Amino acid sequence: MDVVCREPRLLVVDDDPLICRSLARALAPRGFDVAVAGSAIEALTLFTQVTYPVVITDLRMPGVDGLALIEELHQIDPNTTFVLITSQTVLRRARGQSDLSIVAVVNKPWDDAELFAAIEQARDLNGRRTRALDEVIEGEILLLEENDVEAERMEDLLGQGPFRVRWVTRLKEALEILRCGEYPVVLTNLSLPDARGLDCVSQIARAAPFSATLVLSGTEDESFAAQALRTGAEDFLFKPQLTGPTLRRAIRFALERKGAERRVAELAHTDALTGVANRSAFTDRVRRALAHARRAKRGLSLLYLDLDRFKDINDRRGHATGDLVLQTFAQALIGAVRPYDTVGRMGGDEFAVLLEEIDDPLDVLHVAERIIAAVRVPIQTPEGPLQIGTSIGIASFPDQGDRPDQLFAEADAAMYRAKRSGTNRICQALEAGGEG
Repeated sequence: MDVVCREPRLLVVDDDPLICRSLARALAPRGFDVAVAGSAIEALTLFTQVTYPVVITDLRMPGVDGLALIEELHQIDPNTTFVLITSQTVLRRARGQSDLSIVAVVNKPWDDAELFAAIEQARDLNGRRTRALDEVIEGEILLLEENDVEAERMEDLLGQGPFRVRWVTRLKEALEILRCGEYPVVLTNLSLPDARGLDCVSQIARAAPFSATLVLSGTEDESFAAQALRTGAEDFLFKPQLTGPTLRRAIRFALERKGAERRVAELAHTDALTGVANRSAFTDRVRRALAHARRAKRGLSLLYLDLDRFKDINDRRGHATGDLVLQTFAQALIGAVRPYDTVGRMGGDEFAVLLEEIDDPLDVLHVAERIIAAVRVPIQTPEGPLQIGTSIGIASFPDQGDRPDQLFAEADAAMYRAKRSGTNRICQALEAGGEG
């Protein structure tokens, strides 16, 4: 069982023993449990034994300096926050490190009130980070473990935090659960009745690409651990050495890395201006949707749209207003379709909408009409209300093609026919590509 420390923990790091003692004497009456380290190496050793929510560190120290120490400690526990206590001459350099959780820089000699305020600020940020992350993962950990005793031990370790665990003993059951709903964290043993070794990790990675998978092993093998990480695991944990704090810290670190990976993936597939799918992501979605439609023998439709007289808006009102129009138009499209339909920006003022699971062509027309109605609402701009219009072309699988390029070409051609007819018009492609 973990020892619960009732006093808030602080780690003070400074190569000057007098400063360490002075800080400890100042902080102890305030109810802090203060540990001191005379070097970065000593601080790292202490941190591997117990983590500290807040670290107060000097910047200039022999060997590993304060900023390098912060980088190392941030890798161990991303929630830790830092207060630098240093001289005015290096203050400017330190203020540039806000991405490493440095909350404040306090000058030497310090003022007690300023120091206490900085520590409280750091504690507040640490608490908010921990609570936010705990809320994300509460009730959402999937544990794959064949051994009843080990499963109960893992549940006990996780039970000391705000975690609820769903325990399964077979990979097949876990994959079914992951396909039906997202679990941010998956803890898995590699010895399961229906899977052995790293095949388990690779199947979980395919079924839940945005879940953080941590491997639990009874064997400490560095080469095998490296293989597990290359296969898709976020961490490789040696079960006999696990404690509640180390397991929870590993989960938080894995979640932060997975969250960063997810944000990068989203940025790579998102149009920066409007927030909808970019052309590459949308085309890939159409490709996958067509494969599903063929298997399920269901229809799908592609709507191709552009804004009427958008060039005039840019020329007369400027690009800032033009950007506002594009953003508002994208939100109107999102509001007019179902949650599982896909909206994408193809470039400039051209957008597309993918409608899946379509059985009745009238349903597609109703969606197009909802879009027209949404677009008719004037946009409020700094120059005053602005009325816009759109032209919509529709192509459907299987009538107009069974490849993405065919559907795009037919929908694009239908859109231009609609544009020639006026504003806020809808045109459906026919099998031969004739008038709609």
